[in-house]
Amino acid sequence: MILVTGATGFVGIHLCLDLVARGFRVRATGRSACPAVFVQHAAIEYVCFDAVRSDCIGRLLSGVECVLHCAARTHVMKTAGLETQSIYNPVNVDFTVALASQAAACGVKRFVFLSTIKVNGESSEPGQPFRAVDTPHPSDPYAVSKLAAEQGLFKLAHETSLEVVMIRAPIVYGPGVKGNFRSLIKLVKMGWPLPLGQVRNLRSLIGLSNLTDLMICCMTAPAAKNSVIMASDGRDISTSELLLLLAAACQVKLRLFHVPACILFACARLLGKATVADRLLGSLQIDLEETQQRLGWHPPYSVETQILQCIQSDWADIKE
Repeated sequence: MILVTGATGFVGIHLCLDLVARGFRVRATGRSACPAVFVQHAAIEYVCFDAVRSDCIGRLLSGVECVLHCAARTHVMKTAGLETQSIYNPVNVDFTVALASQAAACGVKRFVFLSTIKVNGESSEPGQPFRAVDTPHPSDPYAVSKLAAEQGLFKLAHETSLEVVMIRAPIVYGPGVKGNFRSLIKLVKMGWPLPLGQVRNLRSLIGLSNLTDLMICCMTAPAAKNSVIMASDGRDISTSELLLLLAAACQVKLRLFHVPACILFACARLLGKATVADRLLGSLQIDLEETQQRLGWHPPYSVETQILQCIQSDWADIKE
């Protein structure tokens, strides 16, 4: 039995379906009602569970061999700069460590934690992609909470027989994606001219299909034991290239015009959108080589294939 927390979330729901497709039995947990798509799968046992109530954790772990922990208080861009550590810690740190501690006590073998590349930092220097061995530089409460959870899990692994795996993922896209990625899709579909033709940044992304494949690999790969695993599609792309790929998948003509990035940055700061500009214009690269060598894992799906899945899917409201 595999326990998946945060099973009604963007990653969790697809992870459960991927596990079932591969023949695993899944105990899925979330705070909302059971997704309709789970009902048709006898191999999915759904348990409605409030992550804050750590006193109820024990009943989730009966017969579980591995925990895939996706539940999190996620970063919300609209409130960036206004949130405090106390908002993130109860779920991202306290619940994570409590769940892992109970898992160790119940004899669970492995605990796979979906972390974030934001633990490393917000942006990488040219030619210096983030690596697992780099000194962490989290810059907001969300990333700080994820790092604290990682540290708590490594401490547990040192004190118990529980094996832990941290997967640091960049922006995840796929069917039902929301946030900035969905906003880009809407802009492309509208056909508006965009001043991003001269953007030559490089960013690592990961599609849902590749991420769930990597998480499932980390359930059993001996070399993943007690380690940080960096995740990406293995291909870094610029914002302008991403827009071109989205336009091709949407079968629309993309109109890009050229404005120097320095001018775009300056305009964004004047409008109070510096954070958005950093994500559109800045670079964040992840070194996937160690993951490939350590696990023998290579992203099975191309960027083009996953973007097409994202555009063609009608799963935006899959949870309802």
